[in-house]
Amino acid sequence: DFDWEMPQQLDLGELQVGSAKYGFNQQYTGYLTHVHSTANEINEVVDPDHSTPDSRRQHRIACENAKFDQEYYMENYLNDEDIQPLIKHPLSTDTLSDPEFTATEQQTMVNLPSKTLLISNKQAVYLGMVDLLFAYSLELRSHLGELTIESAWAIGAVSSTLSNLEQFSTLRETCVASYRRGLAYTLYRHWDLCERAMDDVRVICQNGRRAILKVFLDLKRVFDEHDVYYVYSKLFLDDYCVWLQVGASDEVLKSLADKLAHIEVEQEEVEWDLDVLEDRVLMSSDSEAEEEEKEEEKEEPMRRPLIEML
Repeated sequence: DFDWEMPQQLDLGELQVGSAKYGFNQQYTGYLTHVHSTANEINEVVDPDHSTPDSRRQHRIACENAKFDQEYYMENYLNDEDIQPLIKHPLSTDTLSDPEFTATEQQTMVNLPSKTLLISNKQAVYLGMVDLLFAYSLELRSHLGELTIESAWAIGAVSSTLSNLEQFSTLRETCVASYRRGLAYTLYRHWDLCERAMDDVRVICQNGRRAILKVFLDLKRVFDEHDVYYVYSKLFLDDYCVWLQVGASDEVLKSLADKLAHIEVEQEEVEWDLDVLEDRVLMSSDSEAEEEEKEEEKEEPMRRPLIEML
């Protein structure tokens, strides 16, 4: 049984500076030693191999605070004609229960590394899965069910797991981090779009391991095809694809889906005064409407004599 809101104790071995572990189940090191000499625009960790979970989290939050753009958010809130169709777009049928795997996907599964996964923190693995599913769902929804050549970066930037090697301990902190990054790093930065993407995650989890595996095989394809970001397949996606076949539990996934159905992220938890920004936008919009109305009233008396002369 999992208590999705009970923080899990981190392995103290992970906290020693200089012995940083990251990736799936925190089992890798050395993969990102030279990350800053590559064109990796996903990674935000200053020195991955000499970081700690706490330093990575603090830096992640600082990066998100610096990245959030009030004007961008208010513009998307007021002028959301292009965003509403994204919110209303139906969930892809590929994520329905018991999906069919293509021949390519079946071959990918055959080629996955053969290994025994001894999970030290099962809850953290499920929560990382939620984070990745959100980033994927938001990107997919942002392009009406299609992925683009920029999708590897876009998904990586939104995922705290990939961009900051984050290891979550509760479902709520996972959801809050997802919303923060969904409102700071994406093309469309809209609260309702984030909520719809998180509901997509709920549906995918409800549909079980095969539906999630279908998503992760697509994630692996996207990252494998990139000449820099393929490293995230080695660190996370390969093992997730193995684990979803042999280790994940449909019963736990349904419990997770049920929790996602009842959890509500409040705007206050994101800490950017979103309600204040939205009120400011509405007040400004009302003021502009009043000014336009006054201008029309001024022009009306000037029109009447012309009409009478005619």
